[in-house]
Amino acid sequence: MTELGQKIRRLRIAAQMTQAELAGDQITRNMLSQIETGGALPSLPTIQYLAQKLEIPAGYFFAEEEDEFLYRKMQKIKAIKRAYTAGHWQQCMELCQENLGGSDDEINLMLAECAYHLALEAFAQGRLCAAHTCFVQTIEYASLSLYDTTSIVRTAYDYLHYLAKFDSALEIPAFIRTAPSSITSDQPWFSLYLHALRIIEKGNPDTADHLIGIEDFADTTYASHLRAKIAMARREYSTAIRTIEELLTPERGLPPSKPMTYLLYLDLEVCCREIGDFERAYRYTTSRVKLLDVLLTE
Repeated sequence: MTELGQKIRRLRIAAQMTQAELAGDQITRNMLSQIETGGALPSLPTIQYLAQKLEIPAGYFFAEEEDEFLYRKMQKIKAIKRAYTAGHWQQCMELCQENLGGSDDEINLMLAECAYHLALEAFAQGRLCAAHTCFVQTIEYASLSLYDTTSIVRTAYDYLHYLAKFDSALEIPAFIRTAPSSITSDQPWFSLYLHALRIIEKGNPDTADHLIGIEDFADTTYASHLRAKIAMARREYSTAIRTIEELLTPERGLPPSKPMTYLLYLDLEVCCREIGDFERAYRYTTSRVKLLDVLLTE
């Protein structure tokens, strides 16, 4: 099979066309078969016809291997951009990963953005393993692109730190343990929330208390959880329990995500044990374990 025949066959299969469909009324199916297997060479009009049917420039058939990616990208880029613009992240990723035979800065940027949005969707749905995989992909693809991906990489890093709280299998892979130097985040409230949690864990609840008062942040679910964590740090366990139970009340209008609900159950478990209410602590332990099983298997 000649290189030209291989290219024609590969493109035809990628386009999900039979030999008869590609041959059309311009050439016979038998002639196309011979061209694909190297038994015959197409004329220039035949090459132009096949290129038109396959929706590629005719020059692709004569391109060196390193140029083939550019021709394949030209063939797919409109569909890739349509999927990207429409927010069809999985479809866009598949188009970028299939049949291009390579990548460049633009493709890697799109892959990073698609992986990032898929990760956020998975996290919101409580599919933590899928979220972890996609956040790692975000950082991997972003590292291959010269475009500015600082904000999504920073956010992906924050989420990976957060996911490590749920299971050791969700820890940050060794090759990305170094945090981006920039503090820019695509989700500033989430980053602020994580920053405040770290401050509380280091024994500085008063500093975290000041952060909660930032305009627009104070009314978020994140801020409510921080208030409970600050109360716990001050050993005000009854106050923390009331704050968390209010947060878990559907009528409040700010239902926490499934991952945060797991952490709230964990906090309630700790608080109830501290005040000696072991029966309630056991109930929250049971709820937490059941929810974690869902978070790690869906």
